[in-house]
Amino acid sequence: MNVLAVARGETAHSDYAHRPSMLEDVLAERATEVEFITGALVREARRLGVAVPLSTAMYRLVRAREASWGLADGAEAAAVVS
Repeated sequence: MNVLAVARGETAHSDYAHRPSMLEDVLAERATEVEFITGALVREARRLGVAVPLSTAMYRLVRAREASWGLADGAEAAAVVS
């Protein structure tokens, strides 16, 4: 959202001089930490029978993006929580 706000001119680039590490990974097309953070949450919620639809959607979107870069386990990981 920060990137889009800056791109739309809603705020100055200098307001976001520090980019979050996951954004840096996405821009460089590197594997993110989403598997260890959100993936763990989604798997534990599933084990406990708790619905976490927003976390699941975010996890799947990031893993799909990683898979689009040719990262070997992106598609398989996203399928694990389907």
